[in-house]
Amino acid sequence: MCILARAQDSRGPKEARMKSNVEIRFPEPSSASVSIEHAHKAKFFQLGDHRQRADSLLFACYLLRQFHNLGRHPTAQALSDQLRTWMPSGQWEHGKRRVLSNSVLMRAALNINLDYERARRKYGTPINLVESTHDGSRRFVGRLVEKGGGYAFFLDLKGFGLGRFLGADMPQYATDSSILFMAKLAYDHEADEMYFPKLQSIANDCGLAWRSGRITMRNQENLAFGIISHSFQVNITELLPRSTSSRGRSGR
Repeated sequence: MCILARAQDSRGPKEARMKSNVEIRFPEPSSASVSIEHAHKAKFFQLGDHRQRADSLLFACYLLRQFHNLGRHPTAQALSDQLRTWMPSGQWEHGKRRVLSNSVLMRAALNINLDYERARRKYGTPINLVESTHDGSRRFVGRLVEKGGGYAFFLDLKGFGLGRFLGADMPQYATDSSILFMAKLAYDHEADEMYFPKLQSIANDCGLAWRSGRITMRNQENLAFGIISHSFQVNITELLPRSTSSRGRSGR
């Protein structure tokens, strides 16, 4: 199934268009800030349950893209395992909050029987979520936009130099940023005790899509909409503000 939305807002197509952004910026390899922004005139992007859905949809798109980029790399398996077991803990202290006791790559290294002490020295530094910062040039910038009558997700890599995911350290940034994004949503919505189980379901479903080999460059947005629909137990059209759905192919 492919989800398309054509805005029917009386304020005109330019105002009705959807755009969601996430920026994950690393001032250092073991810490990052996560900034989320939604631009839409409809109530879909106001505070409350609709904001949870919007945040979650952006997270699902990001996670599916990172899984696709990692391919069958051992770090993708480690990320899938980490997503199933991660739980929020700790408090904000001095502008940061611990998310992981070590990098996701620590798990990946142990999965391939790398010596524990060697893995700990290389990947054993705690991973922290920090408050919004402009420090650090390395960052992921994700955008979910209406395009060609449908939805398209774009992920840009900034400050990593040439090679993109061919870089030796890219799997570490890709996996750790995914958990940091999950943590950001867990902390932002922690006042609602019903939200985290939904977030876990989304993360698990994205991992399952990777394990079953269902993620392609052409179906990620559709998978994300289906995952959100399942986790929030809503009809898919409820996720589309004042719009109608039809069949076709989502824009890229």
